Amino acid sequence: MHIETETKNYGAIRCQWGDTDDELMREYHDTQWGKPCFDELKLNEETWI
Repeated sequence: MHIETETKNYGAIRCQWGDTDDELMREYHDTQWGKPCFDELKLNEETWI
């Protein structure tokens, strides 16, 4: 089940797993999760990690 919650930070919408007290998870959710990537080297790196 996918639940989104509105946060106090600039009215951003975060998934339930991204709306946490863990600063690293919030940063990852807000800066990387769901962002398109068109760099072939980065895509290859992400695929193998």
